[in-house]
Amino acid sequence: MGVFVLTKGRRAFHFEGVVAMKLGRILIAGYFLIGLLYAVYAHFWGPEPFRSFAFHLGQGVLWPVALFPSLGPVIAGIVVLVFVAVLMSS
Repeated sequence: MGVFVLTKGRRAFHFEGVVAMKLGRILIAGYFLIGLLYAVYAHFWGPEPFRSFAFHLGQGVLWPVALFPSLGPVIAGIVVLVFVAVLMSS
C-alpha cells in the first residue's frame, strides 16, 4: 500500500516500501522452495538415498553449503564471528 502524493497537479504513486517488502518475501520463499526441491531430489535420486527425508530436509535448509562445499568454511567462520560478537556485547 503506497502513498499518493500530489505533484504539480499530477498524482504519483510511491511504493518503494511495499516493493521491498514483497521482494523480501519472494526471496525468502524462493530460498525455502529451492531447499524443499533439493530435499525431494536428494531423498529420491541423491547419492545417499538410504538417509531419512528429515536428513535431506535439513540439508535443504542449507542447500548452498550442500551444493557448493567450499561455502561451508565461510559460513562456519561467519557463525563463529557472530557468536563471538554476541559474547563480547553481553
